Amino acid sequence: MEVDKKLKKLKLGSNTIDMTNETSLIDRCVEEIKNLRQEYEEERDRMSVSIKQLNEAVLKKADRADVADHDMKVNSKIQDNNKLLINQLASKEETTKRFSQLSKKVRDLIDMYARTQQGEDEGMFTKKNLGPINCASCEKNLYNL
Repeated sequence: MEVDKKLKKLKLGSNTIDMTNETSLIDRCVEEIKNLRQEYEEERDRMSVSIKQLNEAVLKKADRADVADHDMKVNSKIQDNNKLLINQLASKEETTKRFSQLSKKVRDLIDMYARTQQGEDEGMFTKKNLGPINCASCEKNLYNL
């Protein structure tokens, strides 16, 4: 290195200065500067990669306006679905009316069945026991007495 040669030959006035110790100090400083530069470049590269990743992530993120708009759309859909479900449910008056009609039909069926069974249950006398009621003469089960 030319700097080393020039430093060794440096003269102050008429005296020649021995710069070997100072040269080693300068060499260490130069080496430290190289190490710092290398660390700086590595850190710069690492930060550059991090910034690129953050920029890519930011592009994928939704902003507040988009989220608010999406939220309104979802709430609107939910309200529409609730209205449809409520419209599909029967009203109380209609349900009560149909239930009473069904009850009347069931009573009519029970009465009709009872009338058809009355012809068969003509026991003249019954015996009294703990189980079902039977005809005393033929042991036939009697239902409607």
